[in-house]
Amino acid sequence: MKRVFFVFFWFFLLSLSVFGFDRVVSLSPALTDIVAYVGAGKKLVGVTVFCSGSVCRGKERVGGIVNPNLEKIYSLHPDLVIATTMTPKRDIEALKRLGLKVLVFRLVSLEDVVNATGKLGELLSGDEDEGRELLRRIREGALPLSRCLKGKRVVVVISSRPLYVAGSRSYLGEILTMAGAEVLPDTTFSAISYEALVRLKPDLVIFVGRGEFHPPGNFKVVRVAPSDDLLHPSPRILRGVEEIRRAICGR
Repeated sequence: MKRVFFVFFWFFLLSLSVFGFDRVVSLSPALTDIVAYVGAGKKLVGVTVFCSGSVCRGKERVGGIVNPNLEKIYSLHPDLVIATTMTPKRDIEALKRLGLKVLVFRLVSLEDVVNATGKLGELLSGDEDEGRELLRRIREGALPLSRCLKGKRVVVVISSRPLYVAGSRSYLGEILTMAGAEVLPDTTFSAISYEALVRLKPDLVIFVGRGEFHPPGNFKVVRVAPSDDLLHPSPRILRGVEEIRRAICGR
């Protein structure tokens, strides 16, 4: 009898973790993308003003990433609020004081993206393998890039004013490293000077930002049409990797 009760108890807890969250507010477009990827888009009741795509249609807007509308969020009666470390800690704590359950994710490295996908898959759709499957697809997508990037010193520029780069420990840098590139500098995301860029002596600069970019030096610059697919640390980077492949390797 005790064993039967124990099994029932753990089944009950598992059921809560899978089906207990039906009203979700997302304070990050990237997390919104992840929720859609794991098949739980219908559970979203609130998204940021920066949300785009079909999953955002008909959802209430709850402010921005760094300036969420706490009153609006509370009025939606969510059973789960998801945010990234970009949302100010004071707002996260205020939401918790209102009695809301809040999960905060760091989305900087590829591991961060994979872990967030796995966790939200487990909580919202009952599939904890979503993260591993995403990583497999990313690795598969990075392979064709190796014929164009293997052995090259690469800098990824995401903004020209100020000059901001995605280094080797960012999710973008790690994906290009999978393709055999030596991504510089050894950082996550950081601002650098144009002089520092020249000193890195890259074989190739990949520019994924908006606006003009005319750096000093004689190194090759490849511009990838700016899109949210590359700048969202979410499953949308699968499309972003394909955009990089087309820009660098051709069709």
